[in-house]
Amino acid sequence: REFALRTALGAGRWRLARQTLIEGLVLSVIGGALGFCLAFWTLPLLVRFAPDNLPRLSEIGLNWRMMAFVVLITLATPCVFCLGPLAHTFRSGLVNQLRGAGRTTTLGKHQRVMMSAAVITQFALAFLLLTTAGLLRRSLLKATEADPGFRPEHLISAQITLPTAAYKTPAQIAGFFDQLLTGLSTLPGVRQTGAMSDLPMGSTSNVIISIEGQGSNTERADTLFCRGNALESLRVTLLRGRLLQPADQIGKPHAVVISEALAKRVWAHGDAIGRRIRFGVDIPNNGEPWLTVVGVVADVKARLNSDSPRSLLVTTWPEWVNQMNVVVRTSGDPLLLASAIRREISRLDPSLAVGRIETINQVIEKSLSAERFRTWLLICFAIAALLLAMLGIAGLLAYNTAQRTHEFGVRIALGADRRALSLLVLTRCLRLSGSGIAVGLLASIFATRALGSLLYDTSPHDLGTFIAVPSILTLVALVASMFPAWRAVHTDPIVALRAE
Repeated sequence: REFALRTALGAGRWRLARQTLIEGLVLSVIGGALGFCLAFWTLPLLVRFAPDNLPRLSEIGLNWRMMAFVVLITLATPCVFCLGPLAHTFRSGLVNQLRGAGRTTTLGKHQRVMMSAAVITQFALAFLLLTTAGLLRRSLLKATEADPGFRPEHLISAQITLPTAAYKTPAQIAGFFDQLLTGLSTLPGVRQTGAMSDLPMGSTSNVIISIEGQGSNTERADTLFCRGNALESLRVTLLRGRLLQPADQIGKPHAVVISEALAKRVWAHGDAIGRRIRFGVDIPNNGEPWLTVVGVVADVKARLNSDSPRSLLVTTWPEWVNQMNVVVRTSGDPLLLASAIRREISRLDPSLAVGRIETINQVIEKSLSAERFRTWLLICFAIAALLLAMLGIAGLLAYNTAQRTHEFGVRIALGADRRALSLLVLTRCLRLSGSGIAVGLLASIFATRALGSLLYDTSPHDLGTFIAVPSILTLVALVASMFPAWRAVHTDPIVALRAE
C-alpha cells in the first residue's frame, strides 16, 4: 500500500525499485560483513581440528576468490529477495493494494503462501541436516566403543627410522633394535616390548600371497613384520596354535600368524595350522621362502568404523626393514615413559631422530579423525540451520502478529480470552513447524539411505534419531513463538483501535 500511495503521488517504478534495492543492500552488506568476520574468526579453529590427511590443508584460507564470492552473494541477495517481490507487486496491480487498505490488515493469500513456504523449507532443511548429523554422531560413538581386536590401554609406541648411511647391513639394523628392546624392557613399569613395521590402526602393506597346493590361486593380505614380543604386547586373542617366538626370528622368516578372516577365506573347510604360504605368485622362479602357519588370532580391525573382516598376516621381521614402530606395554600411564624411551634411543645413537611417540589410544583416535571432523562439521551446519529456522518462524509469527494487531484489539475489546489469542499464535506455529517436519521426514527417509556406507552399526532409519529430531524442532518452534504469543496477549485494544 505504501508503494501504491507513492505511485499515486508521482513516484516512478525505478524510484521504488531503487529505494527497495538500497534498503535490502544495507541489510545484505551488514550480513555479509558479519558473516565474513565470523568466517575469519572460526576458520583457524576449523583448520586446527581438521584431520592431518585432509588434502591441501595448508592452503585453506580466506583469499580473493572467497572475497569475490562474498561480494557476489552480498550484491545478488537484495536483487533476488527485494526486487523479486516488488516485481510481483507491480504485476498484481498497485490499485489492488489500495483496495485492500481497509480496516483489516491481514496478508494476501500469495504473501501468506510464500512466507509459509519459506519457513517450511527452513524446517525441512534443518530436519534433514539434524537427522544426518545425528546418525553420524551415533555411528561415531558406536565406533569409539567398538572392540579393535586387541587391548590398546597402557600401550605406547615410538616410530624409528634408521638412516641407511649409518646402518648399511642387516646385522647393524637387527642389532640396534635388539639392544633397544632389551634396554626398554629393563625400565621401571615396562611389562613387554616389541617392534612392528606398522601399527594396527595404521597403514599396512597389502601383498599377494600364494597358498601351497592351490596352484596359481592367490589371495591378498595386509602384512605386519614383527620382532620381539609385539603380539604379546598388543594382547591379541590367540584362537589356535601359538604366537611368534624369538626362535622364529633366527635365519630367514619361516613362521607366520594369520587372522581368523584370512584362515576362513583360504581354508574354509580345514585347519590352517601347519599349512604353508609365501609372498608373490607361486611360480618356479619365485625365490620367496615358504611360511608355515603356526597360529590363528582373532581379527584385528584396520578401522574401528568398519565391519569388514581384515585379512591379516603377521610374520617375523626381515632384516632389511629399517623403519619400525616400537611398542611398549606398561603397568601405568604410558605417557610417563615417553622421556625414558627418548633417553634410551639417544643412549644407543645420539644422532638418531625419533619420530612420533604416542599412545595406541591416540593412534586409534587419529584413525577416526576424518569421521569425527565430518560429523562435527555437519553438526555445526545443522545448528546453523536450526537457528535459521528458529529465526524464520519467529520473524514470520512476529510479522503476522503485527499485521493482526487491529484484529487482536477487536477480539480483546469484545471479551476474547487472552489465552485463546496465544493459542492462535501457537497453533499457527505448530502448523508451520509440523508441515516442515513432515516434509523433512520424507526427505530424510530417502536421503539417509545414501549414508549407509558411512555408518557403523547404525541404521539409516535409526528410531531414536527420528524421534529426537522432531522433538528438538518442535521445542525450538515453541520457543520461537513465545515472544509473538506474548505480544498478541498483551495487545492494548485502545491503542490498536486508535491506530486505525
